[in-house]
Amino acid sequence: MISPQPLRDLLANPNNSLIYNYLRSYRGEWIDEIVMAADVGLSLPLTRKHLAELEHHLIERDDSLWRILDNQPAGEVSVEVVELEELTSDEERVRLHLERQVERAFYVAGKALASLRSRRLYRSTHKTFEDYCRDRFGFERRHPYRLIEAAGVVDHLTQLSPNGTQTETESRQTEMCPNGLQILPTSERQVRPLTKLDPDQQRSVWQQAVSSAGGKLPSGRLVKDIVQRIRERTPVPNPYRVGEVCQLIAQDNPDLRGIVGFWCIVS
Repeated sequence: MISPQPLRDLLANPNNSLIYNYLRSYRGEWIDEIVMAADVGLSLPLTRKHLAELEHHLIERDDSLWRILDNQPAGEVSVEVVELEELTSDEERVRLHLERQVERAFYVAGKALASLRSRRLYRSTHKTFEDYCRDRFGFERRHPYRLIEAAGVVDHLTQLSPNGTQTETESRQTEMCPNGLQILPTSERQVRPLTKLDPDQQRSVWQQAVSSAGGKLPSGRLVKDIVQRIRERTPVPNPYRVGEVCQLIAQDNPDLRGIVGFWCIVS
């Protein structure tokens, strides 16, 4: 555990403190660094710089996702009490509009990456899409594909909306809620467990997750748990018939060691 003095030294930097307290507010939820950068108002490279300074001491990462370390003691970070100021109705509308832009950051990124890949707009500087994403955006090899897949899931989830697409509903400046317009994901991590499901299952699982979260935005862990329970209840179909000739493949099955590649007859 980091001692109080180094902790204060790290958080003496205003941007470090900003990012640290932002992650603390999510109570251990994984947050995508693109969403984080937009939310705290820093550029992505600057956000990554300060994340690197806090990593291993106060926060941890999984690819481009970050969260607060579980072993952070309470009471080591001073909280400044300030008097809150009411917003005007116009300011409330602007805030709602900007908040939804932040919430859609990973979705917009995924759609843009899908277009860059499908049209091969990287070909003037790079041979592969993966190299382009690494050099241009600093993405690990798998991350751009995760964003693309996540955007596809959101496209399927928006079909739940009784009033058309999310873009159309945003123009009405109406709060997204279970009664009417649905709550939609705000990070790639929340929908990652859904990417292997078909569209109907994605919508069903997401509705269950929102309901389990009390009508609020569910965590990625909650979505993952629901997907896992569904998989445990779903029997795996047997594609073979009695009398069929097959070749043995191990696939991490220790019972097949020493006989991989052998032929057998299904009985």
